[in-house]
Amino acid sequence: MTLLRVTAHVIRFINTLKKGHGNLSNELKADELKKSETLWIKSVQAKAFVDKLAFLNRKNSKSTPPIRIAQFGLFLSEDQTIRCKGQISNSPLATSSKSPILLPAKHTFVKLIIKQTRDQVKHSGINATLTALRE
Repeated sequence: MTLLRVTAHVIRFINTLKKGHGNLSNELKADELKKSETLWIKSVQAKAFVDKLAFLNRKNSKSTPPIRIAQFGLFLSEDQTIRCKGQISNSPLATSSKSPILLPAKHTFVKLIIKQTRDQVKHSGINATLTALRE
């Protein structure tokens, strides 16, 4: 996705300016793209789930959680993204597979992710696109 690539280049440029040296080559590394994706996900979640994020960031909260937190088993992962506890939480799979990221349905970023995934599976249908998204 072009959005993630441009974001990764901007992050690399900013880090190069801060450090005074660095690599400004055109080749992006996988971790740079992952960082830019995580940055966008956190940004989307911060705007869409303000109350849930505020509740999850509190350490010792005695108040009642918002209904969706209990319903979906929402929690903050190591990278500070909101995730849902899945039904397979005790499996040996990776955290990304066991606990999907919570994203709003109507956000432009989510639509871009769906469009990219649909293009990757060569328009094979809704089930193929959903399976690839869940991976």
